[in-house]
Amino acid sequence: MGLTYYNLAPRLYRLPGVAETRIVGGRPPEYHIVVDPDKLNGYGMPLTKVVDAIRSSNIIQPAGMVQENYHLYLTTVTGLLESKTQVEDTVVDVVKGTPVLVKDLAHVVPGSALSTTSLRRTVVRLY
Repeated sequence: MGLTYYNLAPRLYRLPGVAETRIVGGRPPEYHIVVDPDKLNGYGMPLTKVVDAIRSSNIIQPAGMVQENYHLYLTTVTGLLESKTQVEDTVVDVVKGTPVLVKDLAHVVPGSALSTTSLRRTVVRLY
């Protein structure tokens, strides 16, 4: 989905005559990090260190604006984690001069985002 949202859709939107682009179908892929409590305790780290490391590594930030020929371009810096290896190699902390990576504390497994769509059906019978 990342490729679709951040690469394909913006390119299609810039084509002459295209007013709107929509992504339809599919569930966005994501990676689930299953932390081993024994390994975490072995390093004396709270779980929040892992959460903060992933949160601060997986970002899209505005970088500013560029004006050229009466056009204003908004720029962003993308630091999204896109592969299992990138997630595993994220530095959580440094202990005694050695970086502790996510893969030292957890297993990273591919998954998909939870569905947040709900369906409600109301039946009213009139006799």
